Amino acid sequence: MVNIKGKVPIMQSKKQLAQRKIQAWQGRLSCPLCQEGLNQEVQCPNKHQFNLAKQGYINLAPNHQEKHYTAELFQARQRIMGQGQLYGQCLAQVAQAVAARVSSGPLYLADLGTGEGSHLLDFLNQFEGEAVHGLGLDLAKAGIQTAAKQSSQALWAVADLAQIPLADKSLDLALTILSPSNYQEVKRVLKPGAPFIKIIPGPNYLVELRQLVLDKDDVSQDPSQSRQRFQANFANTEVHHYQDQVAMTPDGMADLIQMTPLMWHAADPARQAALKLSEISIDLEILIGESV
Repeated sequence: MVNIKGKVPIMQSKKQLAQRKIQAWQGRLSCPLCQEGLNQEVQCPNKHQFNLAKQGYINLAPNHQEKHYTAELFQARQRIMGQGQLYGQCLAQVAQAVAARVSSGPLYLADLGTGEGSHLLDFLNQFEGEAVHGLGLDLAKAGIQTAAKQSSQALWAVADLAQIPLADKSLDLALTILSPSNYQEVKRVLKPGAPFIKIIPGPNYLVELRQLVLDKDDVSQDPSQSRQRFQANFANTEVHHYQDQVAMTPDGMADLIQMTPLMWHAADPARQAALKLSEISIDLEILIGESV
């Protein structure tokens, strides 16, 4: 912030920064109750109004009570994801692959199932210097709170992705990383020809953890069904692969165990064995297609 003629610059609050983001998204954000547009006060013409929290996020699903995804889980995920330790190079690969598919000018993109926001922030950083407006949506309030606390680079909102609170044909780009998708809703909010990126687990994703808690026949994952469903819903599809062996510290393994649903109900011997792992396999399929 520029200091003019010796004046002390005025620091904006998280809420004020979020209000500026909302203004940039006006005409695109919609009311989850009636699908009318939301104004800068997060109110629609039918007087449905939603809270803009002082922490800098919108709650568009105020009646939802999340039981499984806690603040501690998202803090663990933020520690390990925020370092770019697991997927940082993957997102750079994604941005490069999708660059030719997006038009120049202001770019409106949403991360559908953003969690605590680390993936979206990493992805936005790939477009440094471009006019990009990022929106992170997730039904887990604790995740959105963690994201808003970390950064005001994007607009954050608690929202039900079965009914995405966006106007028809309002997005230039959408992504979903290791999270379920409602393809009809994704296609509704994307502009015609706009790309959708979905990242799914490959056969050996976190295989070291899977070997500790699953039967032998269930250790390897088959992504073919998910891939075929994606290809049936989107045009001009591409499939990219990303694999890595990531060195892990004991603290990093503790965070990975806490954030991975696979390990939530693991017996103590399996958890103790996992803590001793020194590396972990990352195996991802990157699916890219276009809305029709």
